[in-house]
Amino acid sequence: MEQGFIIDRLTNSILNTVSGDSFQTEVIRLGKSDLRHITKNKGWNFNWKQEYDEIKKEVYKLTIANNPNIIQGLLSVTIEQDHVFMDLLESAPFNIVKHKIYEGVAGNLVAYACKISFQKGFEGYVSFTAKTKLIDHYEKTLGAYHFKNQRMIIDTESAKILVEKYFYNLEIMGLVKEPQGVDFIIQSPPLTDIERKEISEFIRTRKLQNKRQVNRTNSKKTLKPNALKMPNA
Repeated sequence: MEQGFIIDRLTNSILNTVSGDSFQTEVIRLGKSDLRHITKNKGWNFNWKQEYDEIKKEVYKLTIANNPNIIQGLLSVTIEQDHVFMDLLESAPFNIVKHKIYEGVAGNLVAYACKISFQKGFEGYVSFTAKTKLIDHYEKTLGAYHFKNQRMIIDTESAKILVEKYFYNLEIMGLVKEPQGVDFIIQSPPLTDIERKEISEFIRTRKLQNKRQVNRTNSKKTLKPNALKMPNA
């Protein structure tokens, strides 16, 4: 199923929509003891125990710093051979559109997926599936590339911007307005072998293009001012 999450803020904190106060966040691995708090009976949409139990997946929780027992949002990822695939992302029931207490939850989690990609040596590449009506939103807010059908890819440059905004540089944080009436959810169907090959080919091509661009830029920087002058007759 395609993703329907909304990027409402680009910040390494989350903002209380009532008071306007900002709270620093932490993203850590979900623990077994957390599972009893994230059931459908408690308002969560998906079976997070199933995600937690799948060996190939890594599940993370977003919390306010020093308050690890109240989960603001959840992220499930699969580590592919050359990128991070976002399987599932969901904001807490109290952080969805009609009852949202905090803004910035989903953006934090997407940026963390990019951070994992860098840590794994994948140069920030992340893929996921989007709802058709939100493709344009993700292109604008995440810098994601509309790859094929509803599949989208975040490349190195866009990932760098997201990681920098969310985790390192408070001075470049910015507000990204969300579409009205849409809940912040990602639910990606598993990649097929064909899709894996297509995404890998896209990543290889994009990396080569970026490398060529860097080489051209460096060549221009090292070119001496008189290098283009015509020799005297």
